[in-house]
Amino acid sequence: MIYGAGRDQNVSFIARFIQQRGFFPLLGTASGLRSPVHADDLAQTVIRCLQRGPASNRAYDLMGGDQLSYRMMVGRIFKALGKNERFLPIPAALARPAIRLARCRPGWRHLTPEMVDRMAVDLIYDDSEARRDFGHQPRPFWPRRQDLLPDVR
Repeated sequence: MIYGAGRDQNVSFIARFIQQRGFFPLLGTASGLRSPVHADDLAQTVIRCLQRGPASNRAYDLMGGDQLSYRMMVGRIFKALGKNERFLPIPAALARPAIRLARCRPGWRHLTPEMVDRMAVDLIYDDSEARRDFGHQPRPFWPRRQDLLPDVR
């Protein structure tokens, strides 16, 4: 999950939702682990990789500096926006049909019922090889407002 400059489709979507509505719905348990990585950290890692060379013909998992639950990640987005946490917990059994209805509205067609299950799935990987081979050192997930919303100065 990459974020930075307010142009991503995950973290920035959450920030825009919170900014516009003042709350965020948590679907199901929202307990899945996340490790958002800042785009600048990825860029620095790519530069180090090109300079050091051991990554030829290899693939690496690159994570952020924290592993936190989906709920905790959204809580930090609230903080970055200067807002108090306001969650609307929605049980999975209600969230799936609600998403199907929401998809009928323009701007919401990208939502899928599978998103309910994904909030409970761990989406973290072992990036120790990237840290060892070319010093991948991502920052912890404490985003700034300008990381979440475009053109914020």
